[in-house]
Amino acid sequence: LQAGMYGILGGLMVGVAGMSGGAVIIGGLFLLGLQDFQAIATSTYVLVFMTITGAIFHIADGRVDWIAGLPLMIGAIIGAVIAPRLAQILAKTKITRYMKPTIGFLLVLLGVKSLL
Repeated sequence: LQAGMYGILGGLMVGVAGMSGGAVIIGGLFLLGLQDFQAIATSTYVLVFMTITGAIFHIADGRVDWIAGLPLMIGAIIGAVIAPRLAQILAKTKITRYMKPTIGFLLVLLGVKSLL
């Protein structure tokens, strides 16, 4: 039930605000007790389906700016291909000790920035 609530919040962020919803999903996964890279991998998995659903409805509505969107999409795909390989390398280092506090700080910063 708790995971479902985080999913609903993340989905609302995707559909209403055009945000990825990742902040709510990753925060929720940490609160559910997942470890760093397990939470990141699970979040990515969930975000794929949320993003596809949001994209379909926004494209159907005809409000997508393709000139701005296509280069962003290409860059995001490149980053998404690189990220798992980078995560495998980082998982073997001591950086995992700092990831949860860093991600938590960035989530708080994102929340404050969104309010302003």
